[in-house]
Amino acid sequence: MVTKHTSALTLQVLGNAKAAVAAVVSVLIFRNPVTVMGMAGFAVTIMGVVLYSEARKRSKVTAH
Repeated sequence: MVTKHTSALTLQVLGNAKAAVAAVVSVLIFRNPVTVMGMAGFAVTIMGVVLYSEARKRSKVTAH
């Protein structure tokens, strides 16, 4: 039902964002060590989510 109202791509992007947030929370709570590669992965994931969100907003504005 959720896929019907959004899209499969939106659900995938949200899943990636959720995984990144869960990893950050885990680091904050359990003090897990984070590598530079891990931080870069978090940054790329969050940037992708923001860019996707902006692109989706712009496509809705031009569609209406």
